[in-house]
Order: sequence, then C-alpha cells, then structure tokens
Amino acid sequence: MIQNIIVILIVVAALAYTVYSVLKSVTRKKDESPCGGCTGCDIRHELNKNRPGGYTNTCSGPK
Repeated sequence: MIQNIIVILIVVAALAYTVYSVLKSVTRKKDESPCGGCTGCDIRHELNKNRPGGYTNTCSGPK
C-alpha cells in the first residue's frame, strides 16, 4: 500500500512540474529570452536577430 502512495506522489510531482514548465514557457514576458534560459544555441541567435528594438540576450553562452 505504501509503495502505491509513493508512486502516486512521484507521478503527481512529475505532472505538476511538467505543467509548471509548459506554463512558464508559454507565458513569458516580451523582454525575456525567447529560449527560456538557453545558454547558447544557433536558434537563439537567429531569434535575437529578428527581434525588434535591438534586443540583446544577456545569456552567458557563446556568441
């Protein structure tokens, strides 16, 4: 019985974290990084080129 409770708690925690991550990525502010904290990929650099207003990303990844 206790094993079932532990498994259920782990599954609920994993689902809660997944929902939190999805909501966080969907509801980001306009001035935040388009990659949600990515530390340096080519897609991030392309997205930053196309952003209006001279947006620069403050991530510490390679440029």
